[in-house]
Amino acid sequence: MEPNIPVGSEAGVAASMAKAVAGAEREQQAGASGKWVAHWKMVHIVRPVWEKVGEANQLGRPFPRLTYTQADALMQLEPAPTDIRGARNLLSVALQYGNAFAQGMQAAALKPADFFDNDDILYLMEDMATGEIRLSILWEWLHKGANLTETDLEMGTVPGDLFSETLFDKILDQEYQKLLNATNKDVFDASKTTTLPIAKEIATV
Repeated sequence: MEPNIPVGSEAGVAASMAKAVAGAEREQQAGASGKWVAHWKMVHIVRPVWEKVGEANQLGRPFPRLTYTQADALMQLEPAPTDIRGARNLLSVALQYGNAFAQGMQAAALKPADFFDNDDILYLMEDMATGEIRLSILWEWLHKGANLTETDLEMGTVPGDLFSETLFDKILDQEYQKLLNATNKDVFDASKTTTLPIAKEIATV
């Protein structure tokens, strides 16, 4: 799913459209025969990726066989950055989606609280799957012993520090407070004492 909603600053939209095309190209090369989009204006951005290929689907294309080795096991962490900024972004949007879902919304245009006033960072369409994925990534960091890969002066962490439950709880409290302080445009005022606390409880479990 292409989650970009092309509304924001000119620079923000241009940067996000470039990422959308790059993502579509990766998906096409990996075997996807197409994709759906969250906003109708994204159709003409990603459709040309498949039009260039000139095939309706990829049924006739050979792909390497799947392997089932220890390296494929889900017990291991992906070799990817694990940092405080990433944890903040994951938690902020997960809280917001939980809040939106509890209000009866199946999908919502969201972005991390730190970027609410930044039109260079676009809102992305989030649904149940992406809400769950965000929390599951953090669950993996906690339960598979992820080590931070970046320095964060605010939190006083350095590369190699363990992403601990104490650290998770501190970030959760900070991101929750940002949502309580947000304007009604990004977090409905009425939800701050009704559904947002429920979303925090879900994220805490």
